[in-house]
Amino acid sequence: MATETEGAAEAGAELFERDTESHLPENRRALALRGVGASEVAAVLGVDPYRTPFDVWAKKKGLVPKPTEVTGFQEYGHYAERGLVAWYEARHLPPGLALVNTLDAQRTIEGPEPWMFCTPDGLVVPLDVAPLIAANGAVPVDAVVSGIECKRRNHRNMDGWGLKDSDPIDMVPDDVALQACYSMAVLGTKRWHVLADLGGLPPRRYILTRNPDLEAEILPAVEEFVVRYLHGDEEPPREGKSVPAYLARKFREILGDTRQATDEEEALLEEMEATKATLDALEERADSLKVRLQEAIGHHKTLASAVAPGRRAMWYAVAGRKTTDWKALALALGATEAQVEAYTKTGEPSRAFRFFPAK
Repeated sequence: MATETEGAAEAGAELFERDTESHLPENRRALALRGVGASEVAAVLGVDPYRTPFDVWAKKKGLVPKPTEVTGFQEYGHYAERGLVAWYEARHLPPGLALVNTLDAQRTIEGPEPWMFCTPDGLVVPLDVAPLIAANGAVPVDAVVSGIECKRRNHRNMDGWGLKDSDPIDMVPDDVALQACYSMAVLGTKRWHVLADLGGLPPRRYILTRNPDLEAEILPAVEEFVVRYLHGDEEPPREGKSVPAYLARKFREILGDTRQATDEEEALLEEMEATKATLDALEERADSLKVRLQEAIGHHKTLASAVAPGRRAMWYAVAGRKTTDWKALALALGATEAQVEAYTKTGEPSRAFRFFPAK
């Protein structure tokens, strides 16, 4: 295995060819159903703070709508990642090595098992290997020195990151560490660089080294997920943000009006009624406290605790919200109703849930 201190290494004979049609939905779906990518590992293992195993499964199976809109934060991250890669190449790339930027031409690299793959943001390779990758899109896995993963977090989401010079060089959140660990197992590299843009601070580089003990713990769990849920007929526990959308799709067609609850379902209805009553009471109390605190703040902006640092209530000025009637504007500029309709998107049909307590 090549190392950064050794410099160059000969390209290995074993090549993992990039599928030139992997960007097509059918091929991506086939690859997704075959295994788990590095960015999905933390969710599969129940460590991702935003996704669950069910979320990953439902997305791979095509059972939930695919997001169609890109947020401003995501769009900026698209460009920030390229800046991080350029920063690494200018400041940290060792002599005798080249950086292959894979952000634009994403290369899905397969691992030693058919269910293992990753799509790194960059690859550090010997100088003579980079032109080969650029020419034919093939990645000589045995010649890859290390990989790069770029992350961006806002100032409210920096828990788990080493932000001080005295912090360990590999101090990253668990989900990021698992992604790097899995990527190293896929490529067989001994080192992975995590480049991070954290809350507007100067970019930071974290260096993670391969951990065989951690691999021995997570790889069997990932394989079990693949065998049971992707290749098998089992369904992960229904937990996560995608569950409502999944159920709305599964039971999209209404085939009957009303049916009587079973004893087990009756217990669910009773618990829901009690929970809603508790929440309503808490919301009413919160509204009352809000009014009293606003009165206490008065013409100031903040009311701060005198005994508990950080505890405070703020009542700040907010500019009036502007709205634009885009349809009226288009018609005023000469567009026809048919043209407006052609550029109007309609979301996927769904179902609305409401609960009514006993009378």
